[in-house]
Amino acid sequence: MEDILSLIKLLDDQKLKHIKTLNDPSALSNKTRQLYDGLRNGDFRTDHEASYSIYTKDEAHPAYLKLKHRFKERLINTLFFIDIQQYGNSAYQKTLNRSYKNWAASKILLDKGPRKTAISIQETILKNVLKYDIEELAIMIIKDLKMHYGLYEYNLNKFNRYKKLGFRLKHIINLKNEIEEYFCFLGHLIESKKSIQFNDEIKNIEEKVTAISDKSQQIDSYYLRYHIFTCFYIIYLIKKDFNSQIKITQEAINYFHSKKGFKKYGTATFLQIRGIADMSLGNYNNALLSFNKCLDFNPKPGGLLWQSLRNYIFLIDILRKNYDSAYVILSNVINHGSFNKSYVDFKQHWFLKEAFIQFLIRIGKIQPDNIKVQKLRAFRINRFINETPTLTKDKRGYNVSIHIIQMLFLIID
Repeated sequence: MEDILSLIKLLDDQKLKHIKTLNDPSALSNKTRQLYDGLRNGDFRTDHEASYSIYTKDEAHPAYLKLKHRFKERLINTLFFIDIQQYGNSAYQKTLNRSYKNWAASKILLDKGPRKTAISIQETILKNVLKYDIEELAIMIIKDLKMHYGLYEYNLNKFNRYKKLGFRLKHIINLKNEIEEYFCFLGHLIESKKSIQFNDEIKNIEEKVTAISDKSQQIDSYYLRYHIFTCFYIIYLIKKDFNSQIKITQEAINYFHSKKGFKKYGTATFLQIRGIADMSLGNYNNALLSFNKCLDFNPKPGGLLWQSLRNYIFLIDILRKNYDSAYVILSNVINHGSFNKSYVDFKQHWFLKEAFIQFLIRIGKIQPDNIKVQKLRAFRINRFINETPTLTKDKRGYNVSIHIIQMLFLIID
């Protein structure tokens, strides 16, 4: 059910018009329309609710299973009607979506017979994907082009050119596959453990990442370089080497800034972690400069990046004792319309901040009536405990913060 709901949300976000597969009522059977409307309007939250409403049978009923399968296939088919120009907000995203869509069409053509048309489409796609470092798709296209010019429409020059290009791209992909393994390992490590020692295992990974970086000096590949930069940053984070963190983030920012037309993801990521490194060194002005530059990329209001940046600015305000500014940030986040839809664990950290801000209000450090922003809700310690179940049970330090909050309010009362 979750995958169908995700497809419906994506297609709704695209505001599809004049697409007979979904928007034309006559194109859907009554039962398919019931399922679509029920899911779209939130009337059905589970297969059980949908099946009983449509068939008065449970979700294992064959008729419901067939209806659901056909409806999902229809939704997937409708994805191909998305307006690529509106769907992506960068040239890279538009190229990525259009290229995969056209490649799928070319494969269908190859299977059905019009080989020259399919090859022409693929050669056009290849120029675009090479421009935007989409190596995995380029390799699949080159495979077909080599077969075509090596056998069906023999052309030795083209065959050799694509063969040489294939070798180069395979080398890049092999490096990407290797660095992605270290990226996943290191990323999971810092997400799952509060304290990590720079042991022999991490030292060995640093040597391998350095070797990959050396091999990649002359390679201009967006995600290869992204993962190399990130691995180095995580290693320096484990080593608590803040100056090296600053250096590698600046190198990354300079590289991604040069990648015109690509997503701003790389620049925004390393601006953010550059700010975190400056925070650790007490360079609050530099940190704020980095975070505000990230905000210039207009992250989705209420989204994770939007909240994450405000989280760090909030911390700087607290460290500088700019409590009114911290109150404004907290109010804007918690009172935002999308806050209740945020991940539960993510919300709990804001509830923890809310509790400390409420303590500052109680001791007179903050006067909410003098701040022109929507006021926070009244604070109740029991509700706070109920809203932070994960942090309350956390054994890495957050549970201590929960106990401190309780003690502070007990002292006040």
